[in-house]
Amino acid sequence: MPHRLKYLELRNLSKPPTPLKSVNFRHTTPGSGALLVSKYENWQSSELIDPNHPKAHLPLKRRHARAPRWTSPHLTLYAFPKASLREPEVQFPEPYKQRPYPALPRRPEQRSADMSMQFLAYGSRLILRPTVRVKIKRRLREAVSLIVTRGAAVDKSRKGSKIVFRAEDVGAEKWIVPDWTYVALPTTEMIRMPFTELLDLMRQALVSLHQRIPEIEKALRRSRRQDRDTTSLVQLKSNSHHPSTEESTSPASSPTQATAIPDLDCYEPLTVVRKEMTVCRAQAE
Repeated sequence: MPHRLKYLELRNLSKPPTPLKSVNFRHTTPGSGALLVSKYENWQSSELIDPNHPKAHLPLKRRHARAPRWTSPHLTLYAFPKASLREPEVQFPEPYKQRPYPALPRRPEQRSADMSMQFLAYGSRLILRPTVRVKIKRRLREAVSLIVTRGAAVDKSRKGSKIVFRAEDVGAEKWIVPDWTYVALPTTEMIRMPFTELLDLMRQALVSLHQRIPEIEKALRRSRRQDRDTTSLVQLKSNSHHPSTEESTSPASSPTQATAIPDLDCYEPLTVVRKEMTVCRAQAE
């Protein structure tokens, strides 16, 4: 939480303009996106949460290159579909199981929004002290919560930067894309950075990714349609080259039986028998 005595606009905050009061970050990420960012290790597509995802057949470097991102000297924010994350090696049980007869919610309004977000630090952005990492995570999450629930923004003027709240920017659908995981790579400078600057960086990153992700989703849907068309064409070709056994054994489908000419010699014994029978009858009479 930023120092409220330093930022007077954060002291004695009024109630949010909508029922949305908080952003939930816990138990929202089904897998890990660390290897998608670091590119240090490759894994099989069967280890993904959805092995049939259109990006599952791509190499790790191409998946990293096609991922939407927003980059600055002190913060980089990636976005990956949850289906393309790697499944955890150890499946942790759910912390709470639903009761057989759950109570009906008293307020149907959405009071909390879920956001899948991970924090990584490696290479030149490695943060050694755990306490520093925890404080940076807390500051970034607080910035996201203020942006989503109160429409927080930074008003820059000659007197300095000031945090303002815009009611028209409140709403999870304006900032968070469902079924996507955000991966943040901060630096140690984020802990000494003024909260107004940090809030402005996070706001710019969320706006940029929120505009790019729908275009990527359209491309993914287009690739899925193409895959379905190609598989259907392959099935049609295979069926045309390999007819079914019922059609091949039926008498109507056999060309030799349909165009066969009857052998007239096969009727001679029958005619001879008929002649002998008529002669025997005549002698008996």
